[in-house]
Amino acid sequence: MVDAEVRFVSAVGEPSGRPVGWGIAGCGWVVRDFVAPALGEARNARALALLDPSADSLRAVGETLPEARPHTDLATFLHAPGLEAVYIATPNHLHLPLVRVCAEAGKHVLCEKPMAPTLDEAREMVAACRRAGVVYATAFDQRFHAAHAKLRELVRSGALGTVTAVRIRYACWLPPDWSPDGGTGERRENWRIDPARAGGGAFMDLAPHGLDLAQSLLGERLVEVRALFQRRVFDYPVEDGAVLIGRFAGGALLEQHVAYNTPESFPRRELEVVGTRAMAVATDTMGQTPGGRLEVISAASGERRALDVPGSERSPFLNGIEAFSEHLRGGRSFPYTPEDDLHTMELVELANRQGETEPEVRRVSEKRYIGTGSSGESRLRETPHGSRIPDEWPGEADLGAYLCANCGFWQKRFREPDRCPVCEDSRHVLPERGYEFLAPEVMDRRVECVWEEVEEGVWRFSVAPAVGISPSGYLVATPEGNVAFEGCPFYSEAALRHIESLGGVDFVSASHPHTYGALWQLVERFRPEVALHRDDLGWATAFGVTWPFDKSLDLPGGLRLLHTGGHFPGHAVMHDPGRRTLFIGDAVKLELAASDPTGRTSDGISAHKAFVRRVPLTKGELRRYREVFAPLEFTQTFTPFEQCRNVGREEVLKLLDVQLEGRPFVGVLPL
Repeated sequence: MVDAEVRFVSAVGEPSGRPVGWGIAGCGWVVRDFVAPALGEARNARALALLDPSADSLRAVGETLPEARPHTDLATFLHAPGLEAVYIATPNHLHLPLVRVCAEAGKHVLCEKPMAPTLDEAREMVAACRRAGVVYATAFDQRFHAAHAKLRELVRSGALGTVTAVRIRYACWLPPDWSPDGGTGERRENWRIDPARAGGGAFMDLAPHGLDLAQSLLGERLVEVRALFQRRVFDYPVEDGAVLIGRFAGGALLEQHVAYNTPESFPRRELEVVGTRAMAVATDTMGQTPGGRLEVISAASGERRALDVPGSERSPFLNGIEAFSEHLRGGRSFPYTPEDDLHTMELVELANRQGETEPEVRRVSEKRYIGTGSSGESRLRETPHGSRIPDEWPGEADLGAYLCANCGFWQKRFREPDRCPVCEDSRHVLPERGYEFLAPEVMDRRVECVWEEVEEGVWRFSVAPAVGISPSGYLVATPEGNVAFEGCPFYSEAALRHIESLGGVDFVSASHPHTYGALWQLVERFRPEVALHRDDLGWATAFGVTWPFDKSLDLPGGLRLLHTGGHFPGHAVMHDPGRRTLFIGDAVKLELAASDPTGRTSDGISAHKAFVRRVPLTKGELRRYREVFAPLEFTQTFTPFEQCRNVGREEVLKLLDVQLEGRPFVGVLPL
């Protein structure tokens, strides 16, 4: 990742094929002063069309890009000969409608930050591009500043030691009557203080830069955020300052101050990365211009040393446009994915809400920030179910896979992790002798993957000896395609070949994070649709999700996923009406009867919020279980650990009714 990004700031090398034909939608001052000069200088890009309702704005940008034809009509702009990609630089509220139209017209999109005023709009932007099979990226210019590429290299090489904190100050002076030229400005220039068009104030405008950059520098995601807003100096309807603190997945902290109320003469563009061996200080690098200063302070001596930065004269906009164009031509992959951008928007939306009214910490996905590898958007394939999914998942080739020997949870990381989020969750327990993480090659030597057909067309995969909680993975064959539900801890090459002989995998899902197992192996081998309930997406750290669902999702062959919640917020079950079987996940626990050597009979049943810690479900959760299970026809129940033919709807509902009669309990109800 580091090498690729350093090259971005030195030039793209020889361009791959003819230059990409670009258009610009929105010709305000950022485009006039920064985007247009970068596009004019780019070796692998060519400006062909401009779009703006203002003739003056079109004329000003046209002076820099004389070959680009001006347009005030969107339809004629999109039909410009040779147009392949559009840089969207309009007010935020116009991003979604423009992305939709551009995607439908088959144009790739590089959109200014923030993605949109809301997370829902941002998600729809990405979805629109996926439906159309075009590439989407957000134009975070800070990613491509030469000093930040150098700083990223320092972090990844270990030159700073263990990073403990990132501190950012990014501020400016923005009075209500501000304009880029110091006068009254164009009629719409200061839309940044209009909540209807901007979606917020200083936080919405400036904080996404720092959130994205900090995650990019450390190579991991922020998982907790807390924000405070102020309206202190200017009388406008949005915040003029904000402070945000956060915690990264690996434990480092973020402190970020953004403001519209800081005089220009003050230090206001500073970035610090604090490590145990050294501290890096970047001054005046956060902004639209190249240059600035990067220094390192030694922890041992206190010596402050300025660093040479390759490509320091190059515009970050130029680096970004060339990187995106190179990706479109099939050269080096674009190092950031739409999923990265959506995660940043999730942080923005959470912080935006709590900045006003919610001081408590909000927790979001702990999936690592990919930050490298192909976005996959230019290589989509049609599935039998009418959707398009990538042939290569983001970051796949760049991350190692590590299994926690205590619980069996896989993580994809740049390096071996030092902790397991499942073990540290309140539903599980920590390892007594510390963490041990196993790579795939170790698992291949340590365990044997075995399989059996437990029901006609239903295969169960498991490993021996057991690793972690060692769930079973099921493969359910249907005439419309095969569905993998739950994952066993490891699939050997022989097991994968056996699955291939059965027709491969068309859909992958799981009841909850404890049973994800090595589903990532099936995803990488067979490129199936991946369906998880939306509330558990943050746990999918080892594979991508193509089909998040809400209450239910119909799968091939009449199979159906149903959301239950309870054990996990996103816990789901899979109903197979043809076989009258409910794959119930950990909604219930079955006690196997010692008198049945086949292990297919249960003599007791229980339900828990947390089995190991003996935490009962709430009555609301029990009622939800009953609401889901009561309409289903099933006479046998498969958990990730048991397959019992004498437990059906009657037995499960009896357990729930007994629990609902009094105080919920974790004890076993005899059958």
